[in-house]
Amino acid sequence: MLGVSRSGYYAWENRPKSTRDTENEVLKEEIKSIHKTKQTYGSRKITKELRRKGKLVNHKRVERLMKQEA
Repeated sequence: MLGVSRSGYYAWENRPKSTRDTENEVLKEEIKSIHKTKQTYGSRKITKELRRKGKLVNHKRVERLMKQEA
């Protein structure tokens, strides 16, 4: 149907999450927390808040994660 073998599909589905995916999940939770307390903050202000908390993150990444959660 999709041109992928059954074993290939299950190997892909059962692979462990990448480090980046895990980091993104943590960032999404922190973004939600900041947005909940400061509802008028956009991606740039949330980025500043995350950096103030010691997270090294780019505003474009924050914007992308916010769009995914919208």
